[in-house]
Amino acid sequence: MLRPFTLLALTLATGTTAIVVAASQLPTVRARDARSYIGKQVVVHDSVAEVVSEKQSGFTYINFSAPFPQQSLTAVLPDSVEKHVGAARLLGQWIRVTGTVKYGRDSAPEILCVSPSQIAPGVATEVPSDVRPAPGAPSRANCCRICTTGKACGNSCIARSQTCRQPPGCACDG
Repeated sequence: MLRPFTLLALTLATGTTAIVVAASQLPTVRARDARSYIGKQVVVHDSVAEVVSEKQSGFTYINFSAPFPQQSLTAVLPDSVEKHVGAARLLGQWIRVTGTVKYGRDSAPEILCVSPSQIAPGVATEVPSDVRPAPGAPSRANCCRICTTGKACGNSCIARSQTCRQPPGCACDG
């Protein structure tokens, strides 16, 4: 007999207990929609715009949608988790982050990742229809962002009048 959902209790270093619901039972959302899920567990499926490691704090920050301070969501990884994940290699990739969305220090939504299992690869072809190309349009399966009003620059879009100073990324001209 299958159970309707699976619960797993984790005791964190702070002594608090977090209840983690199996990812298959959680809603999958884009990073830009995370603010609507504060206090709830979700799977965020989006592209990584920036990875920042702070040796002093012992945390690595994975920013989605745009670099800090314009990010839609940040996944926060303690060093003990980051050493298993290798976050730097995720830049420009689509990934899935599972966890409870909370407000971070900068009032932006964040998910604290206490286990490497909270981070999994995602693929651009599984993206919700609002970012897929229209039928008949050229395939853009490897694009993390389609720039329709501006031009592609690294992993984001900029105004057509601006000069791109970013290395090549996953954004595509629309």
